[in-house]
Amino acid sequence: MVLFSIVYISCKKDNNNNNNNQTPLVFSELIADNDTIIGGTSTYVRATATGEGLTYQWQATAGDILGSGAVVQYAAPPCVTGANQITCTVKDSGNNTASKTITIVGI
Repeated sequence: MVLFSIVYISCKKDNNNNNNNQTPLVFSELIADNDTIIGGTSTYVRATATGEGLTYQWQATAGDILGSGAVVQYAAPPCVTGANQITCTVKDSGNNTASKTITIVGI
């Protein structure tokens, strides 16, 4: 007498990994306290974003960015007038990025 055994193996994909539970990156707003400033003065610029493990990178076409994080101070150059663009790039722990740019006019 011969006996046969049938083994049933079920493969189930686990969809509950950490990336599916991560809060998505949403960069909702980039604003300055003042959008027109006198050369040599400064204004605060705020980035509003949600997500996991956020980091902020700031750039200005002229002038200086002082500080780091979601709120920085933009210092306009004393001898340069006109439109200066401030760009903030937000990156989350999943390496997703989002950027926004505002213009601050130096007079």
